[in-house]
Amino acid sequence: MSKTPTSDVPLHKGRGLVLLVEDDRLVLATVARGLRDAGYVVETAESAEDAQEWLAQGCRPDLALLDMCMPGQDGLWLAQRLRDLDRVSFLIFSAYSDAEFVTQAAALGALAYLV
Repeated sequence: MSKTPTSDVPLHKGRGLVLLVEDDRLVLATVARGLRDAGYVVETAESAEDAQEWLAQGCRPDLALLDMCMPGQDGLWLAQRLRDLDRVSFLIFSAYSDAEFVTQAAALGALAYLV
């Protein structure tokens, strides 16, 4: 997978467009495949910075799925950007169920925190 966000379909033509941000390539590929199989168009990014670059081009997903802990900026940083600048709904997913992370995600308006 490339470091910059990618999509199989340039325009989503009425189907839900999901931005999936995850630094673990196996998790990224597996979740992206499941979402595509369910009929979603998926943009993938391996970092918050790569996702930010895609968003800066004017692209807007219908929903974002964000990994909490990534090298560089974390999922909370990107969640705040999505909330403040783009008004995009998001879910946080993580291998960590730290109460502080959950509280911070909720305060930013996360639809869910998936462990």
